[in-house]
Amino acid sequence: MLPKAGSLVASVPHPVLGGAAISVFGIVAAVGIQILGKADLREERNMDPSEDRAAESARRWNGDARQTRALVEALGLSLRELIAIMGRVEELAEQLRSAVAGRWKTYVDPVAEIVVVDATNVGDALRTMHAEFAGFSERYMGHLVARNDDARLQEIAAERAAYLRRLVHHFWKLIGKEGHAPPFPATGR
Repeated sequence: MLPKAGSLVASVPHPVLGGAAISVFGIVAAVGIQILGKADLREERNMDPSEDRAAESARRWNGDARQTRALVEALGLSLRELIAIMGRVEELAEQLRSAVAGRWKTYVDPVAEIVVVDATNVGDALRTMHAEFAGFSERYMGHLVARNDDARLQEIAAERAAYLRRLVHHFWKLIGKEGHAPPFPATGR
């Protein structure tokens, strides 16, 4: 039974699995926000109930710094999870796509502002990603000039597209433990 299930899962395209994972995370985040309401944390966050309901239904967090800190502490969120709950993953992905395809140094500050990570660490990650992405163009042009077959060019283009699809995940991997740590220092309540 398990080999059949494994082959079924393996046949699902990676973008579909990624979309499903994002959907599941969104549902988990929404349930977490609902649990906060039931735990009467609205008072602790000092948030207007209508604003809180709007954040729940939009599945996008827009509380102030103190409210966000209360949410993070209540749910035990990592920085990466908080960025997702705040609905900034697509914004991050767009900045990363622009950085790897263009002048990466221009995007250090905007990306650091989104992820709240030290600009030096963001710069190191962007430099690495830019170099990796440039490798696709170099290989593509090399095969184009050598007039290699279209199959190899299509393979390189597919690798490039796959790289772009996993850009945000790769960024967090390069950032390392900072992305998995809580975004605020622990408080001794």
